[in-house]
Amino acid sequence: MRLVHVNGFLMPAPQLETIIGEVLDTRILGADFWGSATVRVAGRTKADRDVKVVGKLLSVQVGDTIEVRGCVTMHPKFGAQFKAQSIATVVPRDSSGVVAWLSSRLPQLGTGRASALVEKFGAEGVWDVIEHRPDELLNVPGITPERRDAIVDAYWKHRGERDRIVRLKSWGLTDGQIAAVVAEWGASVEERLRTNPFQLIEHVHGFGFKRADAVASRMGLPSDAPARIRAGLVHVMREAEEDGHCFLHGGRLVSVAAKLLELGAEPVARELRMLVQSEGLVRLGDTQRVALPDIATAEANVARRARAFSSTTGPTGTPAAASTASSTSNRTEHAA
Repeated sequence: MRLVHVNGFLMPAPQLETIIGEVLDTRILGADFWGSATVRVAGRTKADRDVKVVGKLLSVQVGDTIEVRGCVTMHPKFGAQFKAQSIATVVPRDSSGVVAWLSSRLPQLGTGRASALVEKFGAEGVWDVIEHRPDELLNVPGITPERRDAIVDAYWKHRGERDRIVRLKSWGLTDGQIAAVVAEWGASVEERLRTNPFQLIEHVHGFGFKRADAVASRMGLPSDAPARIRAGLVHVMREAEEDGHCFLHGGRLVSVAAKLLELGAEPVARELRMLVQSEGLVRLGDTQRVALPDIATAEANVARRARAFSSTTGPTGTPAAASTASSTSNRTEHAA
């Protein structure tokens, strides 16, 4: 048994387990989709079937069937909670779950019509009908052509959301990271990532070059893609800044970045030139020194202030006019 320190005491480590159940209620508490949900776990007794789950509830709604991986923890105020490590929405397979999902997710159905759909097509068959034979929905009383179209449109919209999350997970993003990028970019998250996954570094807290590079690799981005090389160059400059350097010589920058990227020097040098042209990095004067734009701007401001200060003071720091007057007085006294 693995032990961990809790408030100064050695306690058994929480055991990871998986639960599957229907979402009865949800409460989102943060912009990153952190919240709580009551999940009714099938196969449990009435006393312990309703479980309070806490975690990132991205796209989780009442009526969904979800699979939660996590462990039971004790909150000092709220008591026992199931803290989610990952949450995945799954298609419900039992009749009650299918009815709950249909009536809560699809428009103009309600519990009555949802029950009628399940009764006619079965809990498993209703999904196939909606996806492949939607005209058969018209055989259920109360389903008009307009309602059929609304049901099918809503279903595919939800399916698109579910498939998007599956794709993001396949690219290596965790539930928490998916919640963060969706909170930042909304429905355009896939488009943004496909355009340039290294945008994660600048726009989503917690992403550095290595983490974004892992996502890019899983997405299939070529190792010599311009976006990857440029992100690597900026990453090397940022690390140099953290080590106290205001600039790097171009040759040194190319050498370090090429090693990081596992590429030859030629494509890295080419992208460095492009990055300087686009002002993503700044070449200092006519030298080979390269700096980050914010550092270059800060140094230019310091230099400008130093020149302004020196023009208004004498060599010992006294005002220039006073220094000149004192010098003139000394020469006059000496002449006398």
